[in-house]
Amino acid sequence: MKYLFDSDWIIDGLVGLPNAAQIIAQLGSDGVAVSIVSVGEIFEGAFGSADPQGTLRLFRDYLSDFALV
Repeated sequence: MKYLFDSDWIIDGLVGLPNAAQIIAQLGSDGVAVSIVSVGEIFEGAFGSADPQGTLRLFRDYLSDFALV
């Protein structure tokens, strides 16, 4: 793992903001990670959505490429 992304970058990547999505994709081959605290913050946002279970599935799928630290 070379890069640890914080919640803001992950959320920006999830919503498809071009700068974040591009940087995350470029660095992904070098090893990217997210902390358990950031995962908690990201998952918390799912519970305010119209479809919490669907949103959690989307988040889990997106985060599956990240190492968890």
